[in-house]
Amino acid sequence: MLGIIYIIASIVIGYFILKKTLSGFLDLSKTANLFDQQVKVPVWFVMLPASFLVGTLVCTWFTYIVSYVFYPTGAPMLWGNIIFFVVFAGLTGVIIYLKRTEILRKIIPTEPITGHVLAFLKKYWVELSYIVVILVVWTFFVFRSFNVSNGTMNVGVTVFSDFAPHLAVIRSFSRGLNFPSEYPHFADGTMRYHFMFQFLVGNLEYLGLQIDWAFNLPSIFSMLSFLMLLFAFVMSLFGKRVVAIMTAVLFFFRSSFAIFTYIFNINIYLTFTPRFNFIFNWQPRFHTFAQFWDSFWNNKDHIGNTEHEIWGLYAQKVYVNQRHLPFALGFLFLILILLYPLFKRMLDSLKNAGMQVKMKKMQYLAEMAKRAQEEQNDIFSENTPPELKINEPIDIAVDGSAEPLETYSTGEKVEDETPPIPEETDSTGETMDEQEQPSLSGGTLDESIGSDDSITTETAVEGAVPDIIPSAFAETVKKPRKKRFFPVYLFHIWKEFIWSLDAWLPENKLRPVILGVLLGLLGFWNGAVVVITLALLFMMALYSKNRLEYFTVALIVTLLVIVESAFFVGSGESVVSPQFTWGYLARDKSIWGVMAFYIELLGILPFMVIASLFVLPKGGRVLTLIFFIPIVIANTLQLTPDISVNHKYVIIGVILLNIPVAYFIYRLFKTRLVVIRIVTAFLVLLMVATGVQDLITQYNMDKGSINHPLHDPMVAWLDKNTGPNEIFLTEMYSTHPILLAGRKIFYGWPYYPWSAGYKTDERKSIRKLIYEGAPNAKELIEEYNIKYIVIDMDNRTTSDYVLNEDFIRDNFKLVYEDKNRPIAIYRTY
Repeated sequence: MLGIIYIIASIVIGYFILKKTLSGFLDLSKTANLFDQQVKVPVWFVMLPASFLVGTLVCTWFTYIVSYVFYPTGAPMLWGNIIFFVVFAGLTGVIIYLKRTEILRKIIPTEPITGHVLAFLKKYWVELSYIVVILVVWTFFVFRSFNVSNGTMNVGVTVFSDFAPHLAVIRSFSRGLNFPSEYPHFADGTMRYHFMFQFLVGNLEYLGLQIDWAFNLPSIFSMLSFLMLLFAFVMSLFGKRVVAIMTAVLFFFRSSFAIFTYIFNINIYLTFTPRFNFIFNWQPRFHTFAQFWDSFWNNKDHIGNTEHEIWGLYAQKVYVNQRHLPFALGFLFLILILLYPLFKRMLDSLKNAGMQVKMKKMQYLAEMAKRAQEEQNDIFSENTPPELKINEPIDIAVDGSAEPLETYSTGEKVEDETPPIPEETDSTGETMDEQEQPSLSGGTLDESIGSDDSITTETAVEGAVPDIIPSAFAETVKKPRKKRFFPVYLFHIWKEFIWSLDAWLPENKLRPVILGVLLGLLGFWNGAVVVITLALLFMMALYSKNRLEYFTVALIVTLLVIVESAFFVGSGESVVSPQFTWGYLARDKSIWGVMAFYIELLGILPFMVIASLFVLPKGGRVLTLIFFIPIVIANTLQLTPDISVNHKYVIIGVILLNIPVAYFIYRLFKTRLVVIRIVTAFLVLLMVATGVQDLITQYNMDKGSINHPLHDPMVAWLDKNTGPNEIFLTEMYSTHPILLAGRKIFYGWPYYPWSAGYKTDERKSIRKLIYEGAPNAKELIEEYNIKYIVIDMDNRTTSDYVLNEDFIRDNFKLVYEDKNRPIAIYRTY
C-alpha cells in the first residue's frame, strides 16, 4: 500500500512543480501548429503524463539522496522513505490550508456530476480511447513478460537476459545495502550503469509492493506518458488526431524488409559497379503456403538479416525489457513540446520578413507603373486628339490590383469580367479543409507573391501602356532599371537569424532552468536519451528564437552530468568514451553498404520520409531534417565499447521520422481517388508487416519463462546470515539467488559490465588466480574485499582455470552447502 501511495505522492508533487513553473507553457492552445492554427490539445492530456514523469524523477532522486546520507545507520531506505513521506505530508498540509477555500469549492459539486462526466467523455472520447488501448495492450505484455504466480517469479524468454542486471540492481536496494552504489555484477565501488529507474522499483518493493507490481506499474505509466506526449507533440505540429494515432501505430509496428527477407530467405546488399546495384541472394525458405502460415503464427525467433537483429534490437521487445527507455523518451517529447514555440516563432519571423520584402517589391512595382503611366499620358496628351484621351489615370494599388478604367469615348466604366476565383484545393485536387487553409502569414499569398517570375518590373510598366498608343510613342517611354530585391531579402533573413535581440535573449528565464535540471537529472536514468535530446536541441536552436534558452539548458545538463559522474564513477573518470565509428552495424562500411543496411533494416520508411517532404508545410521539412540527427549520430559516434548500444539512437530517429510519414499517409488517404487510397493502404501494410510479426514472436517467446522461487531457501539464508553489502567470488553468473538476495559479485557475466564501460579483463585473471590457489590468492581476496567464495558445478567444469578446491577448503570456512544444486559457500574472514 505504501508503494501505491508513493506513486500517487510523486504525481501530486510533479503536478505542483509544473503548476508553479511551467503551467503556462503546457497549455498548448496558446501556441499555433505549422498551419498557423490553434493547437487543440486539452491541458490535462499534457499535464497528467508530465506530472508523473517530473514527480517520479524528482521524488526518486530525493529519496535516493536522503537514503545515501543515512546509509551509515544500516537502514538507509527506511530513513529515506520516512523523511520523504514526512516532507510530502507537510507540503500537502500547507497547500491544503492555504488553498482550502478553492479546494472546497472544487470538491463540493454545485451541479450533478453525471452531466459533467458524460460531457467530458463525449468531448474527449478519442483521447480517452487512445489511453485505454495503450493501457490494455501494454499491461498485457509487461505482465506476460514478468509476473509472480504460485510463489514463483516468472521472467519471460524475451526479457530474461536484460532482466538479469535489472533484477540484481533492484534487489541490491530492496534487500541489500547498495550505498555507495555499485554495479552488482562488477562490485568495484562505482556505478556506471543508468540505474535510477531500478532504484525506483527497488524502493517500491521495499515499501511493500510485490516485485512484479513494483516493476510493471511504473513501466506501464512510463509508456503511457511517453505515448501521450508523443500524441500531443504531433498535434502541436499538424493538429490532426488521426496523424497522432498513426504515429503511435508506426511506433508499435516498425517498418522493415525483415518480414520479406525472412519469408523468401533473401540477403540484400549493394555493390558499386559503373552504378550501384541491388544484389539479391534468393533461396526459398517455404515451399508451401501451409509451411509459411505455420511459421508466421508460431515463430519464436526474432527475424532479420542485419547484424544482431536476431536479438530483437528494434522490435517491441526493446521497450519490454528496457523499461527505463520509455520513461526517458517521455522527457524527450516533453522538452520538444515546451521548446517548439521558440522554433515556431523563428518560422513566423522569417515568413513576416519575407512578406515585408515582397510587399516592398509590390510597392516599388506599383510606383514604377504609375510613373510610366504619367510619362505616357504626357506624351499622349501632346500627340493625341482630345476625344481619344484617357479621362482618369489608372490607379495601381499596393497589392497589384487596378481600379476600373474609364472608357475613352463616353467615360463609362468597363464591366469587370474577371472570372470568379475557384475554391482553393490541395495538391491532390481535393478541397482543403478549414484547418489547413493557409493564412496570410504562412500561406498562399505569401507563396504566390514571392515568385520573381510572377510580376517583373518590365511587364508591370509595359502593361500600363495602352495598346492604342502608336509604337513610336511607346518607344519614347523610358523603362526604369529593374531593382533586385534578393540582397534586401538576405538582409532581413540575416537580421532575424542573427542581428536581433529576440534571436538570442531568452523569452523566459525559468523555463530553460527547469528543463535543464530535469534533463540533467535524467543522466542516470537513460544516458542515451540525454545525448540525443541535446543533439536535437542544438539543431533546433539554429532555427529558433531565444537561443540562449537552449544554451542554458545545455549548460545546466552538462554541469549536472559532470557532478553525477564524479559522484557515481569518481573524479577523472567518464561514463562514456566518445570515438568516431562509421557505419554502425553495417557489414560493408562503404556508402553503398550502409545504404543497403538501412534499406533492409528500415524498409520503405526512408522513401516515405523523402516523399513526405513534398507535402509538409513550411517548417515541417526543417524538422524532418532535424529528426535525422539520431541516425546520423548512430552512424558516426560510439560512446560505449559495444556499438550495438547505438540501436537506441536508431530507434529514436525512427520514432521521430514516423511523424512526417504519418502526415504523408494522412494526406494520401484524403484524396478522392480510389486508386491512390488502395496504394496507400498497401504502403501502410508494407510498413507494419514486420512489426506485426515481431508482436506475434514476442507473444510466442513469452510462452516460456525462466523461473525463480520467490521464497528460495538459499535467498532466505543469505538474507539472514550474510551482510547486505558483502561481495561474493563466483563463476560468471547472469542471474543467481545471490544476486536476487541483493548481494554483489566480484565478476559476473562479463557482457553486462563490459558494455557499461568496466574493464573486465583484469578481473577475469584475478578470479583465475584465486580459484587456482595462487601464492598471492589471499592477498587478492583481502585487496578486493571478497567475503565469500562460491563453488558449484560451473567452477568444476569450466575451461578458464583448474579449480583448486583443496586450497579453498583448507583455508576458508564452509558456511553453506546444498548438495541438490550442488553449491558450497566459504567465508573468507
